[in-house]
Parts: sequence; C-alpha cells; structure tokens
Amino acid sequence: MSGKPLHLHQERGGGSPVAALVLLHGVTRRGADWLPFVPHFEPSLGWLAIDFPGHGGSDPSPGDYRVVDYLDQITPWIEQTDHPQQVLIGHSLGAMVAALAAARSPKRFAGVVLIDPPFATMGSRFRQSTFYRQFEGMVELLSHPSEPVALFQRLRELPVRRPGDGQEVPFRDLRDDASLRTYAEYLCKIDPRLLEPIVAGRWLDGYDLEQVAASIECPVLLIRADLACGGMLTAEDAAVLCDRIADCRHSYFNGVGHQIQHTHPDLLASELNRFVAKVLSTG
Repeated sequence: MSGKPLHLHQERGGGSPVAALVLLHGVTRRGADWLPFVPHFEPSLGWLAIDFPGHGGSDPSPGDYRVVDYLDQITPWIEQTDHPQQVLIGHSLGAMVAALAAARSPKRFAGVVLIDPPFATMGSRFRQSTFYRQFEGMVELLSHPSEPVALFQRLRELPVRRPGDGQEVPFRDLRDDASLRTYAEYLCKIDPRLLEPIVAGRWLDGYDLEQVAASIECPVLLIRADLACGGMLTAEDAAVLCDRIADCRHSYFNGVGHQIQHTHPDLLASELNRFVAKVLSTG
C-alpha cells in the first residue's frame, strides 16, 4: 500500500476493543452507505466500515481500480483490525472483495456475508446488461466536475436502462430524489478513474471466481437479489459459489433489487443477524 490514509467509520459495541463486523461498500459509494442499516445489528457487536480507495474520505488509489486491486490496497488495514471472531460483510463490489479476502486468508474470518455480488453482470456480460448505459453515462457526467446540487439535477435525467425490459428511461424513474441526492454526494467524492476498468471491461481481470470460491473455508451467507428488479448476481454465478464453497447458505430475495440494505433492511437483517449469531457462537 502507498501509505495514503483510508477513511473509517466505527462503532465499538459492548466494550469490545475492536469491531466484530467489518463492512465493505459498493462501487461509487462509501462506508457511510451502511449507516442507515447498522441499527439493525445486535447492539453488543462493534462494527467498522471503510471508504475504499478513491471513495468518500479516502485518498485516490496510486494504481488501478480492478476488484483485485481494492483488496491489495486494504489488506494492511484488515490485518490491523484484529479480533478473535470477525465477520466480513460486503455489498456488491464489497462482496466480491470480501470473497477474495476470505479465499486468501481462509482461517481469518468466522464468516462472510456476500450481498448480491455482480461478477458476470459487471464482467463478461456487462455490455449486454442494463447497467452498462448507467456507468457509461456516469463517466460522461464526471468528466465535467460539478457540485452535488448540480450533479443531482443531471443525474435525475441520466438515460439508463430499466431492469426487466431494458427500456431507456431517465434515472429518476428508477430512484427517488432522496436516494439520487445521496448518490450525487457520493459521486462528487470519488476518483473518476475508478470507473475506467468497469466500462473498459477490465474490472474482474485477475479474479477467478471458481478458484476463489473453492478456497473459502469459513461459512458464507450468499444473498441474491432479483435480476428483474435490478439485482446483479446471476443464478449461474450463485450456483458456482454454492457448489464450490464448502459451507454456503443461499437466500434469494424475490422482487427485491440490488440496494437491499436500503429498500428491505428488515428482510436483510433477519437473514444476516441469524447467520452472524450462529457463526460467532460456534467460531
């Protein structure tokens, strides 16, 4: 790592010296994206969320922004968050990084939660997915820096493809103004370079899903959203994970889109807290 700081958000629960839950966010977002959800955690558990390099309050990466690069850059930080029982919880990009972290350090974590990791949707199938138009448009938006209020207005009108039927609609048809305002604030804080490997189809270079899954030894909770509602994890990739991971529990959220922790927090919390309680009691 270059020595540049990573911005952290932390709450120490129950007097625990270090957080038991490590939270990893999605691409273009930040650790604070977890804040509305953390009240759903067991109060005695401490948690810690990071802003990935190039996101939020963290400095830009000196290198590339492939998925494997994110883990390389945060590994020294993960190694400093020592805890006898630690659960890694990742959403989207964070889920792919969490899986890779568990594969590289098979004995380190009591459990891992993977919330709708994109894999093929943002990799081999990206140009055919409904998300390509959105990310292509964001590259254009961020090529003209602006303040959050102005970016919010432009974001509302950004042409995107609607999940399910692929029809082109303005972004405001898919997200309410509150979520778009928050998203505009997040986008104003990112390094625009982090979108380059995504749009160029390089984001998953060096990431072997089957090998990663087969190397994970701790229990895994895999959450899959509904593709027709904006979910990203395909049934095929979910099957690979369930087949290759020794202990994988798979929950499919029918009718629920990608931003599960925001749209259906109670549903997610029920699955997540049950899993966390089990792995921490048996770890």
